[in-house]
Parts: sequence; C-alpha cells; structure tokens
Amino acid sequence: MLHNPHITWAPGNGAATIRMGRSGGVSSGYFYEVAVGGSNDWYVGQNGANRMLSIAQSGLTTLSAGLTVNGGTTTLNTGLLVNGYATLNGIGTFVRELTLRPGAWSTAGQDRSYSSGYIINDNVNYNALMIVGANPSSGNRKVRMWDEVYVHGTLSVDSTFTAPSAVIGGISIPSAITTLQSQMSNLITRVTALEASPPPPPPVYTSTFSQAFSGSLAFTAQWNTFAASINSGYTYNTIRITGTYDSNGATCTGSYANSLCQAIRSGTTASYTCSGRSWYYCPSCCAGAELNAIGSSCSCDSGPTVRPSIANGNFGTVSIDTTCGARAQTMTVVCSTA
Repeated sequence: MLHNPHITWAPGNGAATIRMGRSGGVSSGYFYEVAVGGSNDWYVGQNGANRMLSIAQSGLTTLSAGLTVNGGTTTLNTGLLVNGYATLNGIGTFVRELTLRPGAWSTAGQDRSYSSGYIINDNVNYNALMIVGANPSSGNRKVRMWDEVYVHGTLSVDSTFTAPSAVIGGISIPSAITTLQSQMSNLITRVTALEASPPPPPPVYTSTFSQAFSGSLAFTAQWNTFAASINSGYTYNTIRITGTYDSNGATCTGSYANSLCQAIRSGTTASYTCSGRSWYYCPSCCAGAELNAIGSSCSCDSGPTVRPSIANGNFGTVSIDTTCGARAQTMTVVCSTA
C-alpha cells in the first residue's frame, strides 16, 4: 500500500504527472494523466495532449467535452466551463453565472429531442443567445418563465404573441390589444360602409358677379340648387367662402360649420362665432339670402359676404373692397368635411 506519494516536478513535461494506461493493455488504448501544471493548476489529460478536466488556481473548473449530473445537488461556488454539452439531472442545480462558449446554431441543434431544452450561444448565423424549449410529451416545445420578466430593449415577435396579463411600459397588453382590435373592427366597418355607399360630393356654390350686376334670377336659382344639395343626414365640419381676390377667404370649422350649412339647407337664420370670425346667415335679408363672416346683414362693411339674390352691385365681396359696389369677381361657398 502506498501512502502520500510525492510526485516530483518533471521539467521536460512541464508538470508533475501520474500516468495510467494504456487502456486494455494494447498499443492503441488511451492513457490518462493526473497532473499538476505550471500555472498552479490541476488537470486530467488524455494521451498526453488533451486536457479533459482542468481546475485553475482560482477554482474555475473547465470540462473540454461535456458534463452530465444524474443525481444529488450540484452547487458551483467558483466557476465551471463546459466546452461541450452540459446535462444537469440532479435534484437541484445552483449556478450564479453561466457563460456559454460561442458556437453554430444549426438545424441539427434546433431539431434535437423534444424532451430536452437547449441554450446555444450562436456566433455564426444569428449572433444571439438561442433558446429551444422542451416538451417531453411531444407537441410544441415551450419556454416558460415565472414571476416578473423585464425586457430592457426592443421586444420583437416573429409569430403569435399571447399575453394574458402582460404589462409593458405601464400598459396592460391584453387591454391594449382588445382596444386595438375594437378600433380596427370599427375602422373596417366604416371603410366597408364607405365603399358600399360613398359620401356625396361636397355642395358647392359659385357665381361670377360684375359691377353692372342687374339681375338675380339665375344666381338665386344657383343658390337654391346649392342649398338643396346639402344633405340633412351628413355632418359637415367646414364651410368656406373664397373669391377671385382672396383664395383663402374665410373658413369656419367644427360643429358650427355644420350648423351653418344646415341653416342654408333649411332656410333658417343662424349666427355663430367660429374660427375667430362672426358668421351670419339670413335667408331673406337684402332682397334674399346673405352669408357673411362679418356678423351683420345688409351693411356695406368690408369682409367675406355673398348676396346671390340682390339685383344691384351690392352683391358682396371676398376682398379688401366693401360689400357695396365691389370689383367684378367670382365667389364660391363650399360645405365639406375638410
């Protein structure tokens, strides 16, 4: 029996070594070495070259092939490097930090047994940490995580995203998805309805007035046609008066725009302050209808005014002129949704 043998340093080998083998007592059999290396390390070598197991001075353990633990509890207090596959089948495995050496993620790696899960550090095709789920009973492989999961970056999903109670950025994902689905459904319904029954073209009145204006029947008929084309079941959000000398003219937007358009249709008086102007419509002022954005009727003030039924030169203006005796011009009134 041999007790506490001292293996001296062999400068030629760069180690203090105990050699065992060859396996089977034949020249082709492998031999193994248990040795202390020159960096205060301990290792098990194969055939004088391959270090199968190394323990560094720091306590870091390196396996050049793979690791399988089939029972008990595995606790690593320093470090473990596995340059192959690591299978931990013990009751418990406690690892503070896991470092995976780079390798290729391949179809072979992706299609391994459904009963086992895999983590691969790919540096060839994806340059990412690849995780393959497991399902011992076959079917779809799964990766499950409990408690809170934080994503400090961009979350991209290439397939189906199911989140019964997920919260991202303070937003409940299920609620947000439900709201989005509802909005999309409403949008699809509205688009379908518009395709089946598109809205009518916007009602437009336009006439050219001259300083020698002396007749009103034709212009009155045009105005009446314009009023009749306004749809009582349609909501207009814009009414605009423009002219030859002012292409911007005056514009009223919002609910009052629809009120003014509907007043023209029904022939009722209306007065509103809208978009910074005083708007006024009277169906029977100044010998007939008058629409203006100056707030008073039958006056010779300056400002956007249309009097289509008057039988003289006081037909209004959309320019710096006064509404009485203005330059010849074309004036247009439009009710629209834009």
